[in-house]
Amino acid sequence: MPIMAQETGTDFEQPTPGTTQAVCVFIHDIGIQENNFSGETKRAHKIIMAFELAQKRTIGENAGKPFILSSFYTLSLHEKAALRKDLEAWRGKKFTPQELKGFDVETVKGANCLLSIVATENGKRKINGVMALPTGMPTITASLTEPPDKYIEWIEKEKSKQIKPEPTTEIIQAEPTDDTTPPF
Repeated sequence: MPIMAQETGTDFEQPTPGTTQAVCVFIHDIGIQENNFSGETKRAHKIIMAFELAQKRTIGENAGKPFILSSFYTLSLHEKAALRKDLEAWRGKKFTPQELKGFDVETVKGANCLLSIVATENGKRKINGVMALPTGMPTITASLTEPPDKYIEWIEKEKSKQIKPEPTTEIIQAEPTDDTTPPF
């Protein structure tokens, strides 16, 4: 008796590539992560920024629900950092020297933007750029107030890859000061 394999359909639907309106719904700090780039292993502090798209799903049990698309960023405002480039394009202005000393990324949660979405070689969708909304374009409100269970599981999996810093045995001696302010 033959055992037949066949291509089966799936209700895994992906957003249409192109430009679409979105709202930032979640930002997750996933800690220090190791990644390989051009054969070199590097460690960097990473975050995941998640966007609820204006595009809605059309098939399966999730029909009518919005797509969520996420992007990994190194938590850096270096001039070459993707996070800085996307935030400046999204805000429509460069960071001031004061902002470069420390910018709370959480402030963009709930903010609308336009996302450039591309299809990767393996058919998945990827955020290729973030831009400000055109002047006068109505904003959308996120329908999600809590992440879906599958999303939470994925975030926890990504957090579990975090590299724990090795304990240091070096003792750092604080310089004596004349005032009573702690040295930290």
